[in-house]
Amino acid sequence: MITLYDELDSFESIIANVVNVHLRGRLNGDRWFLSDSSFDFYEALDRIKNKWKYSGLFTVEPESKIDSFLNFVRAMKSLRT
Repeated sequence: MITLYDELDSFESIIANVVNVHLRGRLNGDRWFLSDSSFDFYEALDRIKNKWKYSGLFTVEPESKIDSFLNFVRAMKSLRT
């Protein structure tokens, strides 16, 4: 798990070879959060998409049970903004 070892930056040099970025986070209301990381979920997403210019496939997985489907939908929508 990248967040556990805080190794996100080690993937920058190979991002052109990556075919899927899988982001696993926990939901708190309608926002995504990373556990055990020095950066937050949206900082990681911004870095990968904008700084590294990755435009490939993203998959997202909640770490635990989803309490509210509406919050999950809102959290998914927050990934586009």
